Amino acid sequence: MKSAVWTWQFPNDYPPTGSTFKHQGRDIPVIGPNDVEAPICDAYVKTHDGVYWMGDIYDHRLAPRPDNLRDLRDIYFNQGIEFTPWCVPKGLWPEAEAELAKKVLDVTNRLILDVEPYQWFWEGPWGNLHVYMQAIRDKHPNAWIGLSFDPRYGQYDKYADIHFDEWLPYVDALLPQDYWETFGTDAGYQIGRTTSRISGLGKEIIHAIPGHAQQSGFDLAVRTVLGYGNRFSIWRRGTYDAFNARIVSAIEAEEPGDCAELEDAVARLNDQLLNATNESGRRLARIHHYEKLLTLGANSLRSTADTLEGEVPYNV
Repeated sequence: MKSAVWTWQFPNDYPPTGSTFKHQGRDIPVIGPNDVEAPICDAYVKTHDGVYWMGDIYDHRLAPRPDNLRDLRDIYFNQGIEFTPWCVPKGLWPEAEAELAKKVLDVTNRLILDVEPYQWFWEGPWGNLHVYMQAIRDKHPNAWIGLSFDPRYGQYDKYADIHFDEWLPYVDALLPQDYWETFGTDAGYQIGRTTSRISGLGKEIIHAIPGHAQQSGFDLAVRTVLGYGNRFSIWRRGTYDAFNARIVSAIEAEEPGDCAELEDAVARLNDQLLNATNESGRRLARIHHYEKLLTLGANSLRSTADTLEGEVPYNV
């Protein structure tokens, strides 16, 4: 199996082969710089922040900017990897920020919005979200747009903090950031709690899970997500534990892949269609038979009526 993987900045997320990431006293060996060798099917790459392209924020030949978006897309496509940009909208200049989003969508037709109620994220009036999203949807009504967010609720209602319900009409997918180690929860509990909150909203669900998490929790999270019939993505490339990547790669041998499941579903639908077609044919034949009987009956009645009309005098 392969999954989507988030990239924040290229210098940080494409470390040399053999690199490690220190986290909670652990030295974590991370995946190498070769995308083809990692279980990656979609590259979530940050393209802009507010009104600034990432090429304006850090120095790297691939740092996203308007003139290299097509090159970035093609680099991933040529490796068999989807390219999905993501950004942090600030809401301070909604029309100007929408222009950046539209330039991205002109190239990819895909975009993820990272909306959180913290410093460095959305800062403008919440009413600006409609100005921002309507400007984007006016230009790209059919683009795939996802919403990434802090999924905690209850004591910490992060949904209300970002006016979650107001984003829903504009987005196609929900990407909750299920960071159980950060939240002090259990992996299975965290995935289940988030799923219970958003599963009935009619949106595609792609959980973002920490690639540097302890392997037991990571494995539980992945299998819990798949058990709910959802998808997962990995935050983030530069901290993706190589052993966790092997867990993802190994799943394909144990469980049917998406293509196998799709083929089975198509076969079932074809069988249902064939049965429905045969039944419709039988019903149509019966209808034609009854129509003939009715026609014969009507003709017989008209003949009898004509005979009686000739035999009965009008002056009776």
